[in-house]
Amino acid sequence: MEIPGLPGESGTGILFIGLRTPDRPPPRLADLPATAGAYALYFTIEAPRRLAVRSLGNPLLTAGAYAYCGNAHGPGGLRARVMRHLAPDKRWHWHVDHLAAGECRAVAIRPGSSECGLVDGFLAAGGSVPIPGFGSSDCRRCPAHLVRLDDDARSSLCAVI
Repeated sequence: MEIPGLPGESGTGILFIGLRTPDRPPPRLADLPATAGAYALYFTIEAPRRLAVRSLGNPLLTAGAYAYCGNAHGPGGLRARVMRHLAPDKRWHWHVDHLAAGECRAVAIRPGSSECGLVDGFLAAGGSVPIPGFGSSDCRRCPAHLVRLDDDARSSLCAVI
């Protein structure tokens, strides 16, 4: 389903999969495309929590709505990367692994796109960087790949969640 309020290049379309809704059955993540592209994982953090990421000084993440943006260019593309992030039992490798898979509320994908384009769109829509460097240790362009969504950004970007 295309969601007009989500950021990114126009005309490329975003597939949106709500993970937790009472009136909709769980999606089949195995149906995601195995192509390269960008994705956004949407999280709702109910209470402040300290993340055990020593390289970032064990930052405190406050309660709120967040989008984590990433790329998937390896084997299995978007399908493999999103399924890995949402797996409950996995070896922690990326910063986003410190956010529990059970807290992800939705996934948006943009085949053929880049995580930096999604970050730009979220920031332009009123999002902010909660933890500089989170998820972007290999990116020289973005201040972070985790974006906090304020109320205005949340209403326009996450209305379906």
